[in-house]
Amino acid sequence: GSYGHPTEASRHFIRRRRRPPAGARGLLDRPFGANVLLVTLDTLRADRLGAYGYDRGATPRLDRIAREGIRFDQAVSPTPMTLPAHTSLMTALEPYQHGVRDNADFELSPDVFVLAEAFEEAGYETGAFVAAYVLHSRWGLDRGFDLYNDAGVHGI
Repeated sequence: GSYGHPTEASRHFIRRRRRPPAGARGLLDRPFGANVLLVTLDTLRADRLGAYGYDRGATPRLDRIAREGIRFDQAVSPTPMTLPAHTSLMTALEPYQHGVRDNADFELSPDVFVLAEAFEEAGYETGAFVAAYVLHSRWGLDRGFDLYNDAGVHGI
């Protein structure tokens, strides 16, 4: 279907998944059918979320996801810039290894394997919903996703 609104699309991809292909091996196909939701928020302080103890937090959905899923209490970014940081998150490589070192004028090499491709190989249906210019598909982070919705990104 058409996924113009991130909430509609998120519901579709969170609830549906395919069976892993025969012979698929690795962590992504164990336990079978596990849902995976990765949420990244740029320039948001964790101490302003209810899930991290802020009593005036207005984030009930994020708080519920954190409560019912796996919440990381400490995460360290290799760089303070969005595109290289997300590229590191999606490749498990440092910026000097994947080659994306700034928020513009760097595209991820097609030779670099990304997390979404691992999920794709394990038979998962994948979707990404981005709103930041520096995460637009033109930079290469869309590989492996069944749907990479960057329609709301401005400046391209």
